[in-house]
Amino acid sequence: MSFLLNSFGTALSSFGFYDGKVQVKIAGHPLDDPALADTLDAAPAAPPVPIAVSVETGARFHLGSVELEGTVPQQRLLSNAPCELPPSTLAALFEGALRYW
Repeated sequence: MSFLLNSFGTALSSFGFYDGKVQVKIAGHPLDDPALADTLDAAPAAPPVPIAVSVETGARFHLGSVELEGTVPQQRLLSNAPCELPPSTLAALFEGALRYW
């Protein structure tokens, strides 16, 4: 299940965060808990087993300077402007990753 955590890490990096931390718990157990498989086997079909995802985004990447060659877009490029990601977008991103998993 480490691929799931890698997917979250990749998503965070793609939005400009590094050293982010993601923790996924299924039925209160972390993914690396040896008892998780037995817990899931013993769980009834209903209600669904809860899945909790906690995310610490970490620091944001900062670029010192960027040089563009060739045709430059006419829009104004802002210096030191952070890439802002609304919480709803981040939540949708992680929800999609869980659905894929």
